[in-house]
Amino acid sequence: MQLRDDIPTISDPGCWAVPGGGQDPGESLEAAARREFLEETEYRLADLSLVYERDLNRGGGFTEHQAYFLATYDGIQAFVCHEGQRLEFIAPERLELLPVTPDLDAIVRQILTTHARPDRL
Repeated sequence: MQLRDDIPTISDPGCWAVPGGGQDPGESLEAAARREFLEETEYRLADLSLVYERDLNRGGGFTEHQAYFLATYDGIQAFVCHEGQRLEFIAPERLELLPVTPDLDAIVRQILTTHARPDRL
């Protein structure tokens, strides 16, 4: 998880989120996820599975499309925090105790209930 910067001009300042970002024109969701994750963490994702999508009403007429992916951590590559305050592996049950982006704890629980395998947690 990524602790977002505490800057009032961004969405969900000071909240924990999944690293990610915007999709460039003509870019697939998977390509955007790989690019954003690499830019923010220096980690190069190998396998990637789309497991959840939603449209989040951010108010003011803006709806944000979100796509969540699962990947296997290789245990070799390091993570480097290039965006936000820090990166951290967080046990899913801790998410309900932390400030998170809207509904993130419920989304993670749903994903883990329906898609996760022990080698992908």
